[in-house]
Amino acid sequence: MKRIPALLVAASLFSPAPRVSATSTILPPIENRAADATSVILARAIDITAVSKGGLPMTETEFEIMGTYKGASPGKRIRLLVVGGAYPDGRRLAMVGGPSFVSGVEYILFLGPERVSGQPLLLNYTDIYPTDVDGATGERVLRGNRGISARTSRAKYAGPMSRGETVEKFLERIRVR
Repeated sequence: MKRIPALLVAASLFSPAPRVSATSTILPPIENRAADATSVILARAIDITAVSKGGLPMTETEFEIMGTYKGASPGKRIRLLVVGGAYPDGRRLAMVGGPSFVSGVEYILFLGPERVSGQPLLLNYTDIYPTDVDGATGERVLRGNRGISARTSRAKYAGPMSRGETVEKFLERIRVR
């Protein structure tokens, strides 16, 4: 009987190690994500607050709704909660690919039908597009990835989006308008 456990130990020492691999989520095309959104809005980040939910640091951002491109407006203001922020001891938690909003920046946001405490949820963390007004033309344009988490590349989620593409052309391209 002592030989069987010794044989199992020896077999486990010389067997190949299990493969460890990373996984990634393949997102559907942006046109599908836009179709799935309950609302597509233009909103300005006006207040950013660190909060804790069950000991997990989170960031709550209050937005003023500037316009609605699809669906009904969720109101004059909304609050969105995202994972990440500071622990009381100063350590920080950042979710890879998670958004980091900047106060004063206006964003196009895709909102889903789900709600938490009466507030809408982002349909997908990748569908956050900061905007700006072009000084020469007065048109609203996409800012590229300034104003959002530098860890997330907008280009790989939005298709061939270039900084300076007008919001109207972007919305037409993704079939929101």
